[in-house]
Amino acid sequence: MPVADDDDFPKWARLTAERAAYFEKATNEGLFRLTEREIWWRDHADLLETHGYRLRPRFRPNWKPSWLGTDHDPYQSEDSAHLLKSQIIDATRIKDGKAVVIKRITNGAEEIRVSTFFSTPERLKDRRNHCVPILDHFQDRTQHDLSFIVMPLLRKFDDPPFQSAGEVIEFMRQLLEGLEFMHEQNVAHRDLAKGNIMMDGHALFPKGFHPTSQMRDPSTHYPAEPLRRRDVTELRYYIIDFGISTTFTDPSEPRLVTGTMAQATNIPELSDMKPYDPFAVDVYTLAHVFLDGFMATYTNFSYLLPLMKKMASIKPASRPTAAEARMEFENIVRTVKGRTLRWPLRPREEGVIRRVVGTFAATAREAVFLANSIFRDSH
Repeated sequence: MPVADDDDFPKWARLTAERAAYFEKATNEGLFRLTEREIWWRDHADLLETHGYRLRPRFRPNWKPSWLGTDHDPYQSEDSAHLLKSQIIDATRIKDGKAVVIKRITNGAEEIRVSTFFSTPERLKDRRNHCVPILDHFQDRTQHDLSFIVMPLLRKFDDPPFQSAGEVIEFMRQLLEGLEFMHEQNVAHRDLAKGNIMMDGHALFPKGFHPTSQMRDPSTHYPAEPLRRRDVTELRYYIIDFGISTTFTDPSEPRLVTGTMAQATNIPELSDMKPYDPFAVDVYTLAHVFLDGFMATYTNFSYLLPLMKKMASIKPASRPTAAEARMEFENIVRTVKGRTLRWPLRPREEGVIRRVVGTFAATAREAVFLANSIFRDSH
């Protein structure tokens, strides 16, 4: 078995001649063959390329596994991993190397209409718009009922984890203003759960990350190396997946819907029979993203609890609108001291030793921050 002479592949991921021969035989017998969903995308690779998007090697025509004829461990080779979802694939925009995601979607789906609605030049200029931008969309040339939408490659909003209270507050602020903007446009998301909130994390990973194994570097050989959130000028959080969203175009019609489809299972008013207000559902669902994700876990946000309880009221009529919630949030946060926002997140179950060490470290960082501020002000 030949030994690869490239220096980029790590030594720890190389095989003995016996193991390499075993995997070569297993590969030729179909161990790493393309799945049905991967074959579908491979058969559309040329179409995507004509529109300016290139798939990774595994999903291109005439793919040959990169580890064949080498001593590379296939499980440590980027092109061995299977595609996890059938509707979505990552790609590279050829003209500038931008990482994107391509989603196949049925023509006429509400998701296309709502997504492109929020991606007009005028709406994209509004900084309050946190709906994922649609970079491109085009039709399949053989399946005429099928289209593709192209979006930036995003990652989970809490990956890597938040470290300070201020980072969480900025996340909340962006989501509240994004919801207010969406509702101003008479659109209710109707599924604003944790899984439909993402982050453009490229600024956090200057060396990049793999599109599907996102805590690995682009080669997948090593862990990705994120910066701290506080060291990045700006992070943008986005709302995705408008598959069950509703747009109200006639102001004279009641803004009510029916239906029980949603990721969140605790929304009290959902019904297939009795109409309800989807805008109030959005407020409730977002409140639980904040309550369940942060306030139940950390002690830093007690000053926001009254607002969150109103947003999560079991009675829809008692909830504030998105605009009212955003305004009250801003008024509350305006009174919070900078030191409180810079303070690290404090888990509710934090042990005494960890709390003491954490307090000491946070106090030291605060002293450095104040010293730097005084130095800047004096020059």
